[in-house]
Amino acid sequence: MPTAHGCRCVDPGAPASRPLHSSARFSTLRFLSALLFLTLAPASLLPGAEALPAASPPGQELQLLVRFEKPTIQGPATESHLQIAGCDLTHRAGEPALPFRTVRLALPPGFTLKKEGLSVANPLPPIALDGVGTLEHGGPPGLQSGIPRARASATPDGLPALYSSETPFPPLLAELATVQRKAGIDIAVIRLFPAQYLPSKRTALFHPELLLRARLTPAPPENPRFPSIRPLDPSETRRALAGFIDNPADLEATLRSLASPTSPSAPAGGRIDYLILTPSNLVASFQPLLEQKRREGLTAATVALEEIASTTPGRDLAEKMRNHLRQSYTNSGLRYLLLGGDTTSVPCRYAFIPRGASPRDSTLPCDLYFACLDGSWNRTGDSRWGEVMDGEGDADVDLLAEIAVGRAPVDTPEEAAAFVEKQLRYRAAPPVGWTNVLLMGAFLGDFPTGPAQGADMFDPVVAALPGYQFEWLDDRPGKEPKWSGADSLAALNRSPHLVLYNGHGDPSTMMRLEGADLAPLSNSSPFLIYSIGCNSGRFDNDKFSPDCIGEEFVKLPRAGAVAALLNSHLGWFDPKHPLLYAGEFQRNLLQQLAGQADVPLGNALQRGRELLVGQVETSGLMTYRWCYYEITLLGDPGLRVWVPGRVSH
Repeated sequence: MPTAHGCRCVDPGAPASRPLHSSARFSTLRFLSALLFLTLAPASLLPGAEALPAASPPGQELQLLVRFEKPTIQGPATESHLQIAGCDLTHRAGEPALPFRTVRLALPPGFTLKKEGLSVANPLPPIALDGVGTLEHGGPPGLQSGIPRARASATPDGLPALYSSETPFPPLLAELATVQRKAGIDIAVIRLFPAQYLPSKRTALFHPELLLRARLTPAPPENPRFPSIRPLDPSETRRALAGFIDNPADLEATLRSLASPTSPSAPAGGRIDYLILTPSNLVASFQPLLEQKRREGLTAATVALEEIASTTPGRDLAEKMRNHLRQSYTNSGLRYLLLGGDTTSVPCRYAFIPRGASPRDSTLPCDLYFACLDGSWNRTGDSRWGEVMDGEGDADVDLLAEIAVGRAPVDTPEEAAAFVEKQLRYRAAPPVGWTNVLLMGAFLGDFPTGPAQGADMFDPVVAALPGYQFEWLDDRPGKEPKWSGADSLAALNRSPHLVLYNGHGDPSTMMRLEGADLAPLSNSSPFLIYSIGCNSGRFDNDKFSPDCIGEEFVKLPRAGAVAALLNSHLGWFDPKHPLLYAGEFQRNLLQQLAGQADVPLGNALQRGRELLVGQVETSGLMTYRWCYYEITLLGDPGLRVWVPGRVSH
């Protein structure tokens, strides 16, 4: 159980101190269980945040008072964790893992925030935490392809100079992570640190209250080729940002200042909530899905890619598609996009994150490009899209989505018809095994920190899914496989509702199955897959190459998956705490699904991903950015997922 260490008030000018970690398997599970709930609640719903009136002229400074609960210290003194409710932990190689709260501030029109504009005051004296011990440091991540990666700067003992320092760490209590835009509103994403570590003394300072001040500056001019976009209806801004920002009163003031004196008129071309972009030869096959969306109360339409190619400006078809989506969002109220085809007919965008000498090592298929519609995603106009700081105004690229996006990885009318049939059958009635979850965990390998087991990440996940029954295929505690592809196939044929896999993968292999093994699948109800293995969602094959196994699961007629959430490239994990990185995104999606009735799958993925935007890096290996870019929904983004105890139609 967590242990509360002694606290005492000290002079604010006294030297600060640091946090701790755990090594035994039992302690590791406690750590993962605590992590499970750190980022689940949206920031404005967490206790202790209070927006204050600005002392500066209106619009030039925002203030937020944040109160934090008393820390707990877990694990042995040689490797401890410092945890605070409502906070995430940093995971930086060689640095102490420290709690931080992600603050998201809606900015007024015409202003932005630079890192120099951040300052923090301490309304209350800090509290010294004695006996913190040596805080566990972040280690190099592993890959779900089984190829470990290391950082030269990280050592088994952390960064020696840092751990012997007498300087409080981090030196600043607030970091500007990024300034983003969502639903027409600029949002500053800030990491706020309520604790500082003094490594040489193995103590920490806890700040029970922090007053964050954000001094704003005029925003830079817009790129005339990619001007800012706003939703058709201001209510969409409220809906998109509800529970996401920490200063909703400031948002309301902004919306009032932008409001038209007259009610918004109906769009000239009609409202479009749900759009399918597909080649003309597949339009008819998707028609039954459009009709289903209309029965659900959405206005739905199909646009042939040939029309976009011939009428919409852009340097290539992917940019023409995105420009069309920008117009549809602003003029027609677009909320959902289904890309109706494999990449041989419906292109993806390749995002660039530097990793190796080969271009294929550093580029990954990324449908997020079609969801995040602000800016160009390539300010420099080169061949590298999605680079850090390649957004307009020398800022990061857009990471907050305007629309929910999924892909039907089909090539022929027959494959499209089979895809649609499974979507309609899934929604017709709750699946046969709709309370059943299949958990598949594989041994991940030996690392300097010890053996890593994929199933370790599932222990805390179980607690987040009340009302479900669980079947396990689990390699623990050994290193040899305890279940086979035949076991996997038999379990899938028992028609679970959710299938979660944490193990190695590649484009042709997942769950110890290959594409050729799927023919005997006969599950009576289609299931939903989420795998964090490498490359199992590598959907960018050319017409001469086989589809990845994730696509095959979704394309399989009648049986297989109704949808799959997969990595289009490398799947990342922490060898000591397998939940971290890709597993955190999986956890967040499951929490979003469990929290409400019939939540659209694309919305759950979108919000779960965006709750981790404060972790996205701008330098180094950028593991979170990899995960953020690559998680792909092969399926209908508007699919309403059945949730036990929360049934509605």
